[in-house]
Amino acid sequence: MRRLSAYLLLLLLSAVTAQIGLATQMPSFLSPAYDAYLQGKLALSAQLTEKAKVHAETLAGPERITALRLVAEQYLYIGAGAKGFSVINQAIALSTPNTFDWAKCKDVQGALLQLLNRSQEAEKCMSSARKVFANSTGKKRYHLAVCDGNIAALRMAQNDFSGAIVVFEGALPIFDHEQLEKDEQYFGMVGNYGAALSKVGRLKEAEDKLLQSERYCEQHMAIQNPQFKGAVHNLSVLYKKQLDAAIKENADPFRPQVAKPLVNLASSLKGEGKYADAEKMFALALNVNKKILPAGHQLIGIITAEYIDCLEKEGKKQAADELKKTIPSKSWQHYLEFGKEAAARGDDAEAENRFFVAEQRTRVANKDTMDTVQCLNELLQVYYRTNQWEKAASTYARMLPVLKSAYGAKDPAYEKSVRNYAAILTRLNRNDEATKALATIKH
Repeated sequence: MRRLSAYLLLLLLSAVTAQIGLATQMPSFLSPAYDAYLQGKLALSAQLTEKAKVHAETLAGPERITALRLVAEQYLYIGAGAKGFSVINQAIALSTPNTFDWAKCKDVQGALLQLLNRSQEAEKCMSSARKVFANSTGKKRYHLAVCDGNIAALRMAQNDFSGAIVVFEGALPIFDHEQLEKDEQYFGMVGNYGAALSKVGRLKEAEDKLLQSERYCEQHMAIQNPQFKGAVHNLSVLYKKQLDAAIKENADPFRPQVAKPLVNLASSLKGEGKYADAEKMFALALNVNKKILPAGHQLIGIITAEYIDCLEKEGKKQAADELKKTIPSKSWQHYLEFGKEAAARGDDAEAENRFFVAEQRTRVANKDTMDTVQCLNELLQVYYRTNQWEKAASTYARMLPVLKSAYGAKDPAYEKSVRNYAAILTRLNRNDEATKALATIKH
């Protein structure tokens, strides 16, 4: 797959999902191709896409055009630009020029051309599609917004960030004006808008947009989803800029203006899986915050817990264990109660932080006990409530060894937790892991 900038790849991929959103009322004759398309999207599978293509080519008339477009979109999603381009050309050849279906095909063709680094041709295709979409009304204006989002991505690829911002600011309000569902495409565009704002130095506005995009991805997508990865990466880029600006403005790094972007950058790098870089930032963030905050401040506990988690993900168990010794163990119950209070008032982000710190403190106090399980159960409630399935899976993975040690593999509580864990793994398409988890249940 050709390497694209994060914001361009994000928009090109999310453009595919936008058109999926309007395809849910497909007639029954398309269901095999459509089902294979959706499965292929989730698994990023070239094999399933090929199956959908074979089925699409058995159809005729408008049905064939629609099915071929869906297959071309799937090739776009998995980065197979040349194959997708060949398929979409078939669909366009069968379409009546300047009709709505023809325009949808031209928009996909433009995205594929951009993936193939043929920017001028891509822009012509998208412009042709836009002329048709511009005459649409009501819910069909969704496609106008999608097309404008792709055009804005082209502007970004050409380093015309101010021009991209203008296009985004025309496209995004369409969702409100027409009361359209704010789906993956919308938040992909919001994220790209934020990335463009960051490029022109409008950092506060950029952070707001990028956080909106990242939060949507966190709640609705698996971590390996390219759109999720793009959202987290864009936040890392922004926080690095904020940190550089803060350090430039404040020669003394031990100031609150530096501390906040430093912590944000560390967490964002950890979210990207860049644990070595995140470790360095967490070490510096912890040092800075210990100097500017009073001893025992909750933020120090949260940073320490995140730092420990980062070390454990790197396999640095000894370093993580040493850091755990610095956490006061007696107050885990307080953090648990603080988390419950935050959850009760609907502040799930704060609740997650408090429960996470409580969990780490129980491990310092008593190693792995049912106190730890209590904290993990509270975390699970947050993740179920906010649809953060990757985090839920990680939490079950930490909890199951404790339950097994306490009760044994035959205990109903352990078995129920294993089945819940397997269900989440299946939801995330981690089927082999789900099978292995279920195999641990003794009958």
